[in-house]
Amino acid sequence: MQMMKYGYMELRMIIQWAKKVPGFKTVNMVDQMNLLKACFMDLNVLRVSYRSLDLAGTNQIRFGQDLVLSVDDASMLGWSMELLTYTVEYINQLQSLQIDSVEFAVISALVLTYPDAKGIEDNKAVTELQSKILECLRYHITTSYPSQTKRYIKILQRLPILREISAKAKESFLRMNMDGMLQMDKLAGEMLDYDEQR
Repeated sequence: MQMMKYGYMELRMIIQWAKKVPGFKTVNMVDQMNLLKACFMDLNVLRVSYRSLDLAGTNQIRFGQDLVLSVDDASMLGWSMELLTYTVEYINQLQSLQIDSVEFAVISALVLTYPDAKGIEDNKAVTELQSKILECLRYHITTSYPSQTKRYIKILQRLPILREISAKAKESFLRMNMDGMLQMDKLAGEMLDYDEQR
């Protein structure tokens, strides 16, 4: 399935990107892996949503740079309608905030540094890194959008919703794998095995 090929490519891109996040390599290797395992689906959903901002209001999702599907077409391929509906709504929410590229990058780093992830050995180090990232977001918003005093809070309020959609994406992914509609590669399997044990 072409969509899954894009999904696996996205996963590998996320891993390469994480290595370049300032401060991430200061976290010990075990914690780096556990953070990636905890957030990879969150980041997938966030990246797909951000990539689809120009499609807000059209009921379409950009799964890859050259792969745009309507909600109905994606549903026919096996993805749950509930997941797709939530994703489209999330795209619309991000578009309403007009999330810029800096905010997207900082939010991605924030999602990566989830201190409550399973298996974290040095919670303090992860928490301190996340605090620095939060400060970066606050600074950017304060200097770039001084009149939007509630922007910082509104952006952070989108993170719990992202986790809800991510959970639905994992459910849909596992169901399609069990139904034989897709073949899970080794790396994706390791990530989802982690999640099942949380």
